[in-house]
Amino acid sequence: MKKKNARIEKMRLSPIRTMMERAKELERQGRPIVHLELGEPNFRTPAPIVEATVRALRDGFTHYGPDEGVDELREVIARKFYAKKGLQVDPYENIIITTGASEAIFDTVVGLTGPGHSVLIPEPAFGNYYNCCLCAGSQPVNVPLRLNDKSRLDFAALEAALDSNTAFIILNNPHNPTGGMFPASEIEKLANFVLENDLIVIADEIYEDIFYGSEPPLSIASLPGMQERTIVIGGFSKSYAMTGWRVGYAVVPTPLFASVQKVHQYAVTCVSTFSQVGIANSIERCDTEVQAIRRELKKRRQYLIEDLNKVEGVSYITPEGAFYLFINIGRFGLSAMEFSERLLEEKGLATVPGSAFGPSGEGYIRISYATSLQEIEKGISILRDFIAGLY
Repeated sequence: MKKKNARIEKMRLSPIRTMMERAKELERQGRPIVHLELGEPNFRTPAPIVEATVRALRDGFTHYGPDEGVDELREVIARKFYAKKGLQVDPYENIIITTGASEAIFDTVVGLTGPGHSVLIPEPAFGNYYNCCLCAGSQPVNVPLRLNDKSRLDFAALEAALDSNTAFIILNNPHNPTGGMFPASEIEKLANFVLENDLIVIADEIYEDIFYGSEPPLSIASLPGMQERTIVIGGFSKSYAMTGWRVGYAVVPTPLFASVQKVHQYAVTCVSTFSQVGIANSIERCDTEVQAIRRELKKRRQYLIEDLNKVEGVSYITPEGAFYLFINIGRFGLSAMEFSERLLEEKGLATVPGSAFGPSGEGYIRISYATSLQEIEKGISILRDFIAGLY
């Protein structure tokens, strides 16, 4: 057999998906499993989107569409971008429709970074960032967040991580896996850091609609001098409960657009046409549903926090956005992976080890409260019972 691809050999399969697949395997064996591992809202996709997409199918939108996406959807995203961020973008020169936000991340990282580039990744972080850098041949550089301070950025650590090859930084806000949300003052400070060091930002804003305070997260692209050096990743999976639809997008400055477009074109060609047409003809009528989803997630978050406060020996980062709780289990003498594996195998509760998100996640597990309140109640009861057995 010929030599294997050295870049791909460095990559690893997602521990999140690995835990999910093991949980499914146990279910096939007849074991009841409580799923708190996936970031998948359990709500129904809003009816206007479903109905408009069925119409698109019946109207014959079942053939190839433009590589970069149908015009109608790109125009909707441009309007959304202006309404939420105050930024004007050209729908035809700056927007690419992708197969979910994950493809947008892949296209951007592989299209723009490569050998000789260092990419700063505040972590713990979504594993796709690190592994896409490995695929591209760029050097991912983990920069620990201040987990003991609401998962805030550590600017001293960012400064220390800079070298002559540093060209990019990846920012996820609101944040997976911690549920943190960087305040406006911190985003402004980061923008200054980026400008001073001539960096490009890859801003993953997939959770932008899911926040629990009075103010939405500030997009770094909206700050002076930042739009031309920020690629914004977005999508519909989280806010509209559309994880299975696989529709996302990248908003890319014009000078960088062709590089991202090339990877998208050869990897995917185009996103399903009927999905795009259906979303374009309905998404602007679904604000009420998005607000209802956020209210329900806030209710689940509050229940989870109140119940977890009764569990001896654990602490957590209070979520300000997204729908994850990052729980510190460091005092129990088990690695994060051991804790999650035993919790699944012995008790039937699926979680994600914090180490799946980078070295700073060691000593933590991530649970998702995007599932039903009933599942959350069961999960915390199981967690409490498991921890009691560790004393």
